[in-house]
Amino acid sequence: MKLKSFLEFIWSNLKVVLIAAMLSLLLRTYVAEARVILGPSMMPTLENGDLLLVEKLSFRVAGFDRGDVVIFDPPPAAHSQVDYVKRVIGLPGDRVEMLNGTVYINGVSLAEGYIGPHPAISFAPLIVPEGSIFVMGDNRGNSYDSREWGFLSEDRVVGRALVRIYPLKKIGGLPK
Repeated sequence: MKLKSFLEFIWSNLKVVLIAAMLSLLLRTYVAEARVILGPSMMPTLENGDLLLVEKLSFRVAGFDRGDVVIFDPPPAAHSQVDYVKRVIGLPGDRVEMLNGTVYINGVSLAEGYIGPHPAISFAPLIVPEGSIFVMGDNRGNSYDSREWGFLSEDRVVGRALVRIYPLKKIGGLPK
């Protein structure tokens, strides 16, 4: 009799563990997950080792907003197998250009209070195609982004960064 009740105890606990593991996997895959920042391309906004909570649903329904920080599988032209984190600068249909370090969207300069000192980089106007976005790192002098490898197809985006959750002294939302 004791063996039977022991096996029932094990089975009932095993079911709870299996259900919890499946729910955790589903949430991480389709809803939200934590991601660590690697590299300097988003400084001063994000630093190497910062931990972000990344949500994976809302942009699929509502699209992107200029200033969103997104995590994505880089396009083949980037020659990387590691996910990138960059800021959405240009949306479909936008005319994006940069003159002496200032970004212009449809002829209007973009207010970017989130970037630090940056080089006086320029590039000719580009029109963002439908189904794509133009992304750049906040550290303009040290970011491999759409300026080098072109537009990012929206279907390559893994998620949108909601908040920084580590280090604890910097917990909070990200500037837009």
